Amino acid sequence: MEQVIIGVDPHKLSATIEVIDGAEQLLGAGRFTTDQAGYAAMRGYVKTWPERVWAVEGANGVGRPLAQRLLEAGEHVVDVPAKLGQAQSLLMERHGLDGDRAFEVLRRYSQDHNIKLRDVAAHLIETRQLPTITTTLQLHKEEKTA
Repeated sequence: MEQVIIGVDPHKLSATIEVIDGAEQLLGAGRFTTDQAGYAAMRGYVKTWPERVWAVEGANGVGRPLAQRLLEAGEHVVDVPAKLGQAQSLLMERHGLDGDRAFEVLRRYSQDHNIKLRDVAAHLIETRQLPTITTTLQLHKEEKTA
């Protein structure tokens, strides 16, 4: 069976998941409470896909409790930084890109302009624009003084 990715948008009292395959086809989705019953229901729901990776937004932040539970249960978990996910969503909405292409735009821009990916994402979220050359120089200046 093909590996799937379970994207998780965690909140204080609930977690929303979407299950996609390698062709980015939506296979399933759901919203679950973060209590024990909701967690058990979510784990039961995804048993249909034994080959899975959990992509938890903010696994080191708001998603940490869920990410820890999943890791303790032997699940494969990767962190999706919240700002990166938000920046990808902006590009997807504005330019009709899929998630992979939006990430590629951010990654390439980061590499081509020698700006950390998280800084490109943060700037895009704050200004709704990719950094200009002036902004790039300012970011480099701030990096050197930090």
